[in-house]
Amino acid sequence: MAVWQRVDTDTLNKPRPLTIRGVDVTVYFGQDDMPVGVRGNYDEVRKKFVIEFRYDVADEPIKRVPVEDGRVELVVGQASDRLFQMEFDIDSKAISSVRLLLPRVEHVLSDLAKGAPKGLNRIDNYVAASGAFKQVKPQLETALAQ
Repeated sequence: MAVWQRVDTDTLNKPRPLTIRGVDVTVYFGQDDMPVGVRGNYDEVRKKFVIEFRYDVADEPIKRVPVEDGRVELVVGQASDRLFQMEFDIDSKAISSVRLLLPRVEHVLSDLAKGAPKGLNRIDNYVAASGAFKQVKPQLETALAQ
């Protein structure tokens, strides 16, 4: 099993200006929206590359949501829609295949942050997960190369 890469939540949780109903406000991520760890590994049995997000909240039942025409599956909290895993179909754990996959991970996270698929409603969590992934991507690449 891959090692969890620690996310610097202080760096991740920068103030964000937002206008709500014509009023300028500064917002931050809620503690339960910010991943504290990210890891990635290849599941040889299922032939999937899995990115996992860890939070400082209690576990909850999950549901699976296919995106990108079923080529990617999101594992989210059943009640919260919090992103716990992303599963990508990939035939090889060769580092060349995984390196090509990491930009795709960023693309899916970016799309989620812009607007969640129908039925999911946790945009702040998806923005935070995207930031967390970008923060630990170099460590993931190094860990996966070993």
